[in-house]
Amino acid sequence: MLLTDGGVYDNMADQWLDGLAARVRANAELEVKTRAVDEMIVVNSSAGPEWIPVPASWLPIRNELSTLLRVKDVQYAVSTSSRRHQLVTGWKTAASSGRGVGGALVHITQSPFEVPDAFASATGQWTQRAIRAREALAWLGDSEQNRAAWAEVAQQNRTVPTVLRKLGPESTARLLWHAYILAACNLHVILDEFPLPSRQPTMDQFLDLIGPT
Repeated sequence: MLLTDGGVYDNMADQWLDGLAARVRANAELEVKTRAVDEMIVVNSSAGPEWIPVPASWLPIRNELSTLLRVKDVQYAVSTSSRRHQLVTGWKTAASSGRGVGGALVHITQSPFEVPDAFASATGQWTQRAIRAREALAWLGDSEQNRAAWAEVAQQNRTVPTVLRKLGPESTARLLWHAYILAACNLHVILDEFPLPSRQPTMDQFLDLIGPT
């Protein structure tokens, strides 16, 4: 398993894998020895900007700066959205043909119900995914109450800002809980080697893991 972390340019850390074999050949001191990967799990914890009007100010320079920051946010959102689409399309092609690098996406804006819902009624080449999708729905507890609850969790987490200070125990536990459940469902449905956990953890368990702060 090779773990990579993103930065300003390659936020999802997926482009680092492009040209990996050449970098390994050219850098004998590089600790990474594998020349290729056969499967990718990409985690995107950036939700992108919400589409709200830029607040007006009596100070002209403040309006200019607010607009400039919004333009920057939109450019970032467009680039990552396009990249996610390319990745998912490529993984789908690889799964269909049996050739190339496969993978799955874990995206903070998603409810854990989203991917299982997308495949639960699938047929043909996605029949096995449909079976696993229905298993994931049963594991989640497919009720209107649970769907609404997870939709609310996803909405709360998408608004958590990226900061260099403590988020607080509740926000941290909610993010970890959401990420765990979302990854469990998405990877189980998309990739056949990830069984669902025997038990579904609660947010209180993640609060206990964090401990007092």
